[in-house]
Amino acid sequence: MAPVVIVMLCLVWTAPAGAGDVKTQWQFTFAPYAWLAGIDGNVTARGQKVDVDVGFSDIWDDLDFGGMLYLEANNDRWGVFANTVYVKLTPDENTSLGKVNVDSQSWIVDFGFLFRLMGYREEGETIDLVLGGRYWDQSNELDVNFPDLGIEDTFKKSNDWVDPIIGLRYTSWFTDNFGLSIRGDVGGFDIFNDSSDLTWSAQGIFGYRIGDAFNLWAGYRGLGVDHTEGSGADRFKLDVTMYGPILGFGFVF
Repeated sequence: MAPVVIVMLCLVWTAPAGAGDVKTQWQFTFAPYAWLAGIDGNVTARGQKVDVDVGFSDIWDDLDFGGMLYLEANNDRWGVFANTVYVKLTPDENTSLGKVNVDSQSWIVDFGFLFRLMGYREEGETIDLVLGGRYWDQSNELDVNFPDLGIEDTFKKSNDWVDPIIGLRYTSWFTDNFGLSIRGDVGGFDIFNDSSDLTWSAQGIFGYRIGDAFNLWAGYRGLGVDHTEGSGADRFKLDVTMYGPILGFGFVF
């Protein structure tokens, strides 16, 4: 399943349009951002459980590429969104037996619909219902070279699945230039064949509007997942929480 073109969530800092036709006028947001996330939890594969507690500074050392993007289109009452996070890590580990090289690629894509429950853009305060899904794609390649044991091999493992999500987003511009957006969602519930037992996301963002078409924002996001596939020796379990500050900017047109 190819990733849906985006990111993340992150809130959209929309500038109020004129009062006349704002309720039917479509508005588009393009917002690149950075999520400085650490990871805490555990991963189980082939019967082995590994605890994970990695800060962003440790991830940064092994980061090859990371890209986050949020896209949204709405006509005030209805909207669609996509929030994409892509991370490629290539940590190397020298052990007493030899060298281990890891190539890890992760896609996390939130996508779906927005429905305005209360308020209008020109009023500066809105509440939206969020309905959609969260797509996960985890691909890992492990190269092992242990000369003394005569072992040189490559192991590959990929997992991808979609979790349905439901949530709310609250946005308030309390001055002409400063605003706050809070969003939370929950999902999974093992609804589909490969869905997670539970996934959740929560974030809060402060925005600063520069003119009618440009916004700066900063905040914090947490994202969790408890996902299990297979059984016995083939069992894979991902039970982790990702958390950290987010920084970005957005174009509104």
